[in-house]
Amino acid sequence: MTAALLTLAVLLFACQGRTRTVAGEWSGELRVGDKTTHCTLHIRSDDAGKLSASIDAPEDQITGLQLADVSIEGNEFGFTIPAVNGKYRGHLSANRTVINGIWTKPPQAPSPLVFTRQATSDADDD
Repeated sequence: MTAALLTLAVLLFACQGRTRTVAGEWSGELRVGDKTTHCTLHIRSDDAGKLSASIDAPEDQITGLQLADVSIEGNEFGFTIPAVNGKYRGHLSANRTVINGIWTKPPQAPSPLVFTRQATSDADDD
């Protein structure tokens, strides 16, 4: 029984750690045609490890837009913005400082979008 509880505790800690690796503040630039949009991605993880996120895009007067389907599986990260039929899929770097991905919003061609983790204090990790 003790071994089973220890195994469960280790698994829960590992799962929580996986989502925490992506939680934080990220910035990127989306280039579509001749337009560049600066984006700030705010990713949070609750106590159960469930992710939520919002995005700011000042050039488009967007602040705190809630994202849907926020997920990470291994190093693959993604979210959707149903209101604009948009989808982002990216790969989290091994050192967890870059998400290199593609933004898709039909009918526009898919566009590269790289997010870089912003420096935060240790207090932001809790």
